[in-house]
Amino acid sequence: MSKSDEKEYTLYGSIKGMNEIIDARDDVISSAVSEIGDILEQSRKAVAVQVNQALVATYWKIGEIIVKYEQNDHIRATYGEKTLRTLSKALTRELGKGFSQSNVYNMRQLYICYPKFQTVSGKLSWPHYCELLSISDDDRRMFYEKECINSSWSVRELKRQIDSSLFETGDGSYVSSRDKRTVPVSRQIPGRRDGKCLNLLGLAKRTWLPFPH
Repeated sequence: MSKSDEKEYTLYGSIKGMNEIIDARDDVISSAVSEIGDILEQSRKAVAVQVNQALVATYWKIGEIIVKYEQNDHIRATYGEKTLRTLSKALTRELGKGFSQSNVYNMRQLYICYPKFQTVSGKLSWPHYCELLSISDDDRRMFYEKECINSSWSVRELKRQIDSSLFETGDGSYVSSRDKRTVPVSRQIPGRRDGKCLNLLGLAKRTWLPFPH
């Protein structure tokens, strides 16, 4: 091997060694980025769950207050059936968006259907409960609530199941999703795609509800 060849070979070896070092560094960086990404994702999930629980608890408490004032004889005599509409307008004027009549009604219904807050599941989001509150029959609502929790349904899947009455037989009884082989299950973490997370208690400017209303 000539001296020029030796120099070229040595140079090639040096470049190859440097590339290997760079590749190794890139692998370390990629690994670190991946690990940090996993931690952030876990944190986002945890925050979403906490925000959802705080949101549902807040709306349950608002429902309790609404029911209490509805029982006031003076308010009932003054506003009658227009109480919710009047309250909705007043809340929107003073606190901003998120207090449409339908949402105020759902807050009221949440308290009426679940008078003990301990019976409200922290695994379901507010939009989940809005769908469940559309069911007037207590047994039927409890059934879909349980199935929703056990199968981790998204809001869309819950609505589809309710609309299709998939679990209801002709005699009015119910069949668990475990007995329905063709039931598609859409798994979703509460708070991720049901709506944008709420910056609760003043963190979102003049907005209390993160969901369509």
